[in-house]
Amino acid sequence: MAFDKILELLDNNKIEYVVHEHSAIPNVATAINVVDFDLDRCLKTLAFEYNDNIIFVCLPAMSKLDYAKLSKWLGVNRKDIKMLDGVVLTNLGFGDGGVAPFKINNSIRVLFDDSIQPNTIVYCGSGVSTKTIEINSSKLFEINNATILDLQKK
Repeated sequence: MAFDKILELLDNNKIEYVVHEHSAIPNVATAINVVDFDLDRCLKTLAFEYNDNIIFVCLPAMSKLDYAKLSKWLGVNRKDIKMLDGVVLTNLGFGDGGVAPFKINNSIRVLFDDSIQPNTIVYCGSGVSTKTIEINSSKLFEINNATILDLQKK
């Protein structure tokens, strides 16, 4: 499971984190009613594939992705970027609503929006929809060898 791989990755790199358990959160709209985290510090992760590559895009939970910016940075046409198939996500170990911004294997590249402030506590997915990881954003960037870009729709 992705959750176990994420915890192993964090533990092996001696990164401090807290796992919060709650009822299932399949999307941001549900999160508003399920958890009492500061939504300004909550992140969402979108999973895509393009030209046989897997990319996770991490943004503030209440923001929207600017697909034009993403496709320009990737150097591909917008129509070449597709949401990652549920079967592929399951094969990677992610459950429904559990996509998380962690590079758990070399086939995944993680991009972060530049509005995510460094060295702040953030809440992100864990690989399962019933657990949220609280972590320092700088450590999250570090563990993923992050690429940080302007990806938000303004």
